[in-house]
Amino acid sequence: MSLVSGHKLIDEASIKILKKTIDQSIALNAKLITVHTGKYPVYSTPKKASEFFSQNFQKLVNYANEKIILTTENMPIRRGAEIHFPMLKELGNLSKLIPNINYTLDIGHCIQNGEDFYQFITDNKDKIKDIHFHNAIKNGKAHYGLHLKGDLDFKKLVDFLNKINYQNYLTLEVLDDEDKIESIKLINTLFG
Repeated sequence: MSLVSGHKLIDEASIKILKKTIDQSIALNAKLITVHTGKYPVYSTPKKASEFFSQNFQKLVNYANEKIILTTENMPIRRGAEIHFPMLKELGNLSKLIPNINYTLDIGHCIQNGEDFYQFITDNKDKIKDIHFHNAIKNGKAHYGLHLKGDLDFKKLVDFLNKINYQNYLTLEVLDDEDKIESIKLINTLFG
């Protein structure tokens, strides 16, 4: 799915699928959905991707009609025939096109990209409704356990979130089952 492809049929199909997801999520009494923007073709630009996304995402926000929070997430840098979108700066700029936008901030993706997520959190605290955290390596892999070597200082992150009184969701986004268990043990040791 993509909300930034620039191809009308792809955009329409993606919107239709996401509207069904919204309906199902509301029926399940979910509180929040993170919508990935998708990828844009290499011959396009971040500016065009932002414009396509703002038009398509606004349709979804209108459809959700405040029954559920919709957010969109920053992505890691990946280039090829299609380019992942948005990076952190582009994510922040989307509020110029969609004033009522909300964000899911993926800390691991920020680490991979070498982006300053602390400043982004400070600048966008009210728009950030969910934070995905997982260990990651700058210019490397992500989505692995907090107990493994990586570039995330989880205690520093939590202390910062407490300092600014962040009150929304914080989601452990670790893919391996053993990493999930060990990450939860570490969290309990640090804050339990």
